[in-house]
Amino acid sequence: MRFSIKLCLSISLLSLTFVHSAFATEFTLDIPTTKHREIKNATSYPYSAIGTVNWAGFSNRSSCTGTLIAEDILITAAHCVINPLTDSVVNPQIVHFSAGYQKEKFLAHTTGIEIISNNKFKSKGKYVSRDQIRNDWALIKLKDPIGKETGYLGWGVFNTKTLGDTINSRGKVLVAGYPRDRIHALTVETKCGLKMSADDQVLLRHSCQLVEGDSGGPIAIFYKNYATLIGINAAVNYENKTNYAVTLEPLEKYMAELLNDGKAFSREQIIHYTKGQAPTSSIE
Repeated sequence: MRFSIKLCLSISLLSLTFVHSAFATEFTLDIPTTKHREIKNATSYPYSAIGTVNWAGFSNRSSCTGTLIAEDILITAAHCVINPLTDSVVNPQIVHFSAGYQKEKFLAHTTGIEIISNNKFKSKGKYVSRDQIRNDWALIKLKDPIGKETGYLGWGVFNTKTLGDTINSRGKVLVAGYPRDRIHALTVETKCGLKMSADDQVLLRHSCQLVEGDSGGPIAIFYKNYATLIGINAAVNYENKTNYAVTLEPLEKYMAELLNDGKAFSREQIIHYTKGQAPTSSIE
């Protein structure tokens, strides 16, 4: 089955045409905006753990959003680090992450040294299937542990019941990013309808407005004074105003390799990681 879903909400510039991943779309004035979102102080935790993910090649470039989940581990969407001309992952050394980015300044900056993604993800093609969206995630090992200075978010893997219970216990859903229309500010929306099907623990659907540049940005829950990452913005269907995000379920084994010496996470460990970490050292 095919779906008329736009995959990359990154900003890629080829000549004067905005590109949604590999899908060239002429710029039109009816593309949604994020003027209704609240601008947050990107230098204040937990927002300081979010930043811009950028890379540039000879003829194209990409700008997305990413989130720190450890001092030196970044999470974003796969299509944010794929060259649409070759449909292959870019060299991690050209991927730049600026945490706490705000008005052309940032708290900390570093580059990648390793990108871990699902090689089943392909960005080429006119239509995007839900199977493609399920594989639209990437973990980036960073050169420097800038999370000491900016802090990092916790994360959690939820099923339908635990997600519903958390939200009903006054957990607030948060969608954040650096959208095309306000690329130099971190904008946040909290009044989002969120759905997860009982038979699909990988895809989240939400009603918050997304714009190019929001790709790879976090869906998080504010709960008991902690910001917990639960998904990665991946695609949008403008026709029915449904946005798709990938949960962290397919990333667990890869995060275990990076964060837990290759051992599977216990439920207690996942709960521990959901607490995240505020900055432990000052910016020099």
